Amino acid sequence: MNKFLIVITLIVTLISCGGSDNGDKAVGLKGVAHANYVKNGVIKLYGVKDDNSKQYIASVVTNDTGHYSFLESHITYGYKAYIIEAVSGTYIDEAKIRAAKANGKTDAEAEIEATMVLNSQEPIQSITYLKEGGIEEVAITPATDIVVKILEREGNFSEATRGVAAQNTVRGLLGAVAPDDLNLFTTQPVDLNESLQVENSQSNQKVYSSLMSGLSQLQQDTKKSIAEISTELSQNINVQNQGEAVQDSALLSQFRESFEMSTKQDNQAGKDTGIEMFADGATNVVTTNAYLANVAYKPNDKVVKDGVEYTCKAWPDGAWCASPVYQPGSALSSRAWNTDGGTANIVESDTDINNINYWSNQAYVAGNKIYYKGDAYECKGWPYTGWCQLREPGTNGWQDAWREYTGHYDVADNVKQDNDKKNSDDDAVQEEQENQAELALERPLLQLDQSDGQYTLLIYATYTNNSNRPDGYILYKDGQQVKEVAWSNTQDTIANEHGLKDDDVHRYFVKTYRILARSANERDYSNASIIQIIKAKKVTGTALNQPQSLLTTSTLSFAGAVGQNSGKIYINGGDGDGNLIVSSTNTSIARITAIPNYANQFIIEAIAVGNTSIAIQKAASSDHAFVASNVINIPVVIKDTTPVVTSDKTPGKPIIAWLAASVVYGDFGLKWNMWWGDRATTAKLYVDDVVVATAILDDFSASKGAQRGGFGYANAVTADTDHIFKVALCNHDICTVSNEKTVTFLAQNST
Repeated sequence: MNKFLIVITLIVTLISCGGSDNGDKAVGLKGVAHANYVKNGVIKLYGVKDDNSKQYIASVVTNDTGHYSFLESHITYGYKAYIIEAVSGTYIDEAKIRAAKANGKTDAEAEIEATMVLNSQEPIQSITYLKEGGIEEVAITPATDIVVKILEREGNFSEATRGVAAQNTVRGLLGAVAPDDLNLFTTQPVDLNESLQVENSQSNQKVYSSLMSGLSQLQQDTKKSIAEISTELSQNINVQNQGEAVQDSALLSQFRESFEMSTKQDNQAGKDTGIEMFADGATNVVTTNAYLANVAYKPNDKVVKDGVEYTCKAWPDGAWCASPVYQPGSALSSRAWNTDGGTANIVESDTDINNINYWSNQAYVAGNKIYYKGDAYECKGWPYTGWCQLREPGTNGWQDAWREYTGHYDVADNVKQDNDKKNSDDDAVQEEQENQAELALERPLLQLDQSDGQYTLLIYATYTNNSNRPDGYILYKDGQQVKEVAWSNTQDTIANEHGLKDDDVHRYFVKTYRILARSANERDYSNASIIQIIKAKKVTGTALNQPQSLLTTSTLSFAGAVGQNSGKIYINGGDGDGNLIVSSTNTSIARITAIPNYANQFIIEAIAVGNTSIAIQKAASSDHAFVASNVINIPVVIKDTTPVVTSDKTPGKPIIAWLAASVVYGDFGLKWNMWWGDRATTAKLYVDDVVVATAILDDFSASKGAQRGGFGYANAVTADTDHIFKVALCNHDICTVSNEKTVTFLAQNST
């Protein structure tokens, strides 16, 4: 009993040493816990071990202004890093007190209504690096919590990685208003409502405090907790690819709206936010209804892409419209955008596409266009718009502000290239093209569909050419690697992971890898995908007539020209042994080509001008365990074969992907790649020196790059026959032809 009392006495004594009044005792660590100020809250200190696990060290309590301090005598030194957690306490929520006052509450009433209590199960974290004899001053805020979650995701708690993660977090959240020297850890935010504190603070402290106010407003707008927001936002911050510090997302887009609103309201209330660039209506003006990546589209916005008009869905789904990952026509488009199909025209205003000026130090708005080295570029949307005036193309960081414009425009001084090597070996051509562009691995996409008892993860790794084509992917479950899959050179970089749920919630993400030196197994890795959360299984009352897991496709719409095809479309999800039923509502406009031996893959072929749709459903299972799945309708718009863009450049040489020496009776698919070079407006398929199909290439750009595509062809021979295939890439009558491939078509029932 006496030992128990002694332990309690020691703990109470240690906690009572918190706050800032420590007399002459040496302080080793101090700072402020701020979500606004966290008052009378417990702050815990942990050491990070070599295996990244945490060791509890000590606890203190904050004072009425959120300040805390740990004495040197209470710190165990020698750990590679130290995690600081605010696990309890109260604070005045900025967004709630603004809303309360706007609704007529008195200051006292508003403060009571806006007082929040920290959840001990969702602490706010920070990280530092302590050395005996030194004093560190470290803030604990929702922003530092984002950084810690990034480091946890990467499994790397080094000071250098913290610096990159923190810098990219500031850049990703604040965009053009981000101070270059704002340090999320050493800068101590203040209470913007306390005029004396603000008056005595530095500019970065005010901006940091405005950032906290914006995150508070984001909580109010999304009804999410601090932990939920920091977890989601941390998934959008890269630490490995400095050329792409942030991946856009619905929540990040919503934060920009929340931050702009909170800053405007604070400025109007006479608070010194340290930010003065938000003039009404000046940050996200778009001069075209053509879809632009990186514009913060809002619910009910209308855009045109590939001749189809799309409408941004209502909140919360409409928040995804700001993310290029969910752009109209993409695999994830239907989560953000609605469309009734039909054709629509692009309308430009306030911009003469044929008279684009060179960059000058003037105010730009999203969608404005300039010339740089013979190509057109458009100003990105908020939060990058402010950089367009400050960052001339070619200077440091200019690509954060400008992106290549691929619409209609004329590029002067086109240069024709020598085409003498058109008959050279495919491997040599590919190597030569790849040497022109060594590109970094792109962040993979990870999509989740789940039912009560099962889940399907769709993994899709995009790439530009073979220099950044991944060799495989690694699947992580709850932070641990559980599977590694290698892709062969002939496989599409897309995969499914399907499984049964258990009683626990699990978090999955993927990374792709590229082998640099096979003898030493040296690798390069992509940034991690977003994290998908698989919920625990639900127990149902009967084993019969259960709903299938959600059926999805890798493409949600198709717009093309006569003779063009969609490339492979993948069907994912569903349960049971029922057949997949894929049909065109008008086969005279578009027809379906099945992929032999792959029931979940097909190609849409454009036959004639018009509109139709493709219907997809998985039938009920034969054992009656599952009813029929949901029905997917893919809108299809087919235009004429007239190219909408022109070029007189000689295209790079196409290379036909690997083909089997013989193919069985039925549908046949051919894929081609042009790894790097001048791009083409059309592709033609020759069979035995006769053009049998022409495709309009909608990824044409006047700048150099990579292109790829494919053609469907039916094997309907009555006797075994050899066919010679080749592909031509053309700009009008300037064409570059691939090497020939010979394939034996086997007749039906042939052995």
